[in-house]
Amino acid sequence: MLDVLSHILRITVRHLGRLSCLICLLCLNIKFVYAESFITKPSVTKPAITKRAKIKSPLIVKHVDNHYFRQVIELALAKSKPIYGDYQIELQEHIGSKERMRRLLQKGSYVDVLWSTTSTEREKQLKPVKFSLLKKLNQYRILVLSDRETVNAFESVNTLSDLRAFTASSGTHWQDTKVFERNKLPMVTTVKFASVFSLLRIGRVDYVARGAYELSRELKQGYYSGLYIDSRLMLKYGMDYYFFVHPDNDELHDRLLSGLQIAQADGSFDKLFFSFDEYKEGWDRVHNHQRKLILLQD
Repeated sequence: MLDVLSHILRITVRHLGRLSCLICLLCLNIKFVYAESFITKPSVTKPAITKRAKIKSPLIVKHVDNHYFRQVIELALAKSKPIYGDYQIELQEHIGSKERMRRLLQKGSYVDVLWSTTSTEREKQLKPVKFSLLKKLNQYRILVLSDRETVNAFESVNTLSDLRAFTASSGTHWQDTKVFERNKLPMVTTVKFASVFSLLRIGRVDYVARGAYELSRELKQGYYSGLYIDSRLMLKYGMDYYFFVHPDNDELHDRLLSGLQIAQADGSFDKLFFSFDEYKEGWDRVHNHQRKLILLQD
């Protein structure tokens, strides 16, 4: 009996020893995990995802070539470059009359900007950049007369009513034509520019009204050969001369207007304007000569 009890005691002690070892190991593992929770792990910084800066494409401006207005466009774009960024000019060929070019611009094709005398109708079709490109010089008209007899007859013209006794030659799509119609001035119109003066030479009409700045250029080009420039009268109406863009092209409109205003303020616009003999001489004809002024309704 004692032998059995002794055997059972040995087995029990043996199992108790193993159990105590397991308990110790378990306690050590718990301590390690608990201590590990207080150890700060080095943070791993993920590389920042940088967005590539979007480079704005330069503004492309398409227009037909003209010595003066090309330079005005370039001046306006250059002056506004610090605000609006780079630009690129693409010159286009004339592919028809001014009226056709305006229709193309209205459709948003071929050109981005044109220049023209303004009107209520035109400002409904296109978006005007309301800055006087010719310093309002286009509002003044000087008369080119057909012959010496007509020169003598015009000595008695002093009012709009007097002028209605004579017939003018004018371009079909000129704003002058519409102004003359509203003022009940008799006219013969033609689409071709040269024909305006041909009508005068053959005596079918009495006079052509030309811009004060246009005389110098057209004299040099020989359009007035055999004709007479009236030295006493000058017509005036209030329409201005603007750039026009497509009605939805706010970007180009705002940029041109901003650049022109900057150029006006720093004197660079006037410097460019008066560097052209035709404008300088036209300015002198209007402001430094005494002429009888006949006002026309717009």
